[in-house]
Amino acid sequence: MIRQVKNLTQKEKELTAKITANLKAGNRAVAGQLALQLQTVKQQLDENQQQLQLQEKAFKDLERARDVSVREAQQKIEKLQAMVSETEMLEAQAELSEMAKGMINSIGGTGDTIARVSELVQERRDKAAGRARVSTGQIDTSGIQLKENEQAALGEQALAEFASVYGIDSASGEAAPAAPVTEAPPPAPEKELGPRA
Repeated sequence: MIRQVKNLTQKEKELTAKITANLKAGNRAVAGQLALQLQTVKQQLDENQQQLQLQEKAFKDLERARDVSVREAQQKIEKLQAMVSETEMLEAQAELSEMAKGMINSIGGTGDTIARVSELVQERRDKAAGRARVSTGQIDTSGIQLKENEQAALGEQALAEFASVYGIDSASGEAAPAAPVTEAPPPAPEKELGPRA
């Protein structure tokens, strides 16, 4: 879309120059035909610029929606991690309570009960840690940063082209002074090739 706008802007400049030249030369019919072409080009340029603005707005809206989704996902992950930790703690507490109860009932077999509880706690911990790693590893934020950088570069390029087309200094935002019109140098004299007679 940016290329189309640039091409149409260039065509607009060319047609303007041709119309001016034909008017000065007294070719009103040709100038009139070129003026009709210029109207069409201006209309297309306006439509393309509006479409470009709509596309940029849609992209920004999508970008915002993506950012919100990423933040929500991160909050859910943090909540899940807290729940996993709490679950592990509660399960360990329950196992210890059962172990204490078993020790009271059977003093002789505490070594087996402790080993069993230790295995269960370790197994549960490993499962929870694995789930946390899997859920954390599934979010790829490198692509998001790359897209943001790409869009920023495209935005800067579009801004530079806009400033160039409308004669605006992109740093200050003010119109740049018009360049003086210079006449083309006279054509060089033609040289004859071959031996002189």
